[in-house]
Amino acid sequence: MYARKNNVKRVYPTLFETIYELAKTKNRDPDKVEYLNTSINNDPMENGTTPVTMLACEGNHEAVEFLLSHGSSSDRAVTGYAAAGYLLNEKRAEQLLDSITDPEIRTRIAESAKDIVSFDIRSMVNVSSLEFKR
Repeated sequence: MYARKNNVKRVYPTLFETIYELAKTKNRDPDKVEYLNTSINNDPMENGTTPVTMLACEGNHEAVEFLLSHGSSSDRAVTGYAAAGYLLNEKRAEQLLDSITDPEIRTRIAESAKDIVSFDIRSMVNVSSLEFKR
């Protein structure tokens, strides 16, 4: 990516961009995975965005799962999903939860979303067995 700051062209990626790309490619390169443990993985930029928020907003569920499994905040993921309209109604929320393969992450998303939706999203997940209800 290219960016300009004070009229200086920057060619190298920022840490945010690096984490974003690692998640999109699910890169487990030991030399790069350490970036996932940095605070930027959970601390928002000035506009309130984190890599997991951006990927959730884009609907990249696999990348979201990857970041959540590496310590990203499920609250930040829910923010992105809400912004993209995934939590507007029960049908969309069910489709979202169905697309998340890891039962524990599915439960974390449902728990984080419970206070911002008008329906019981947690009823879509059987918390005791961590299995998705059909």
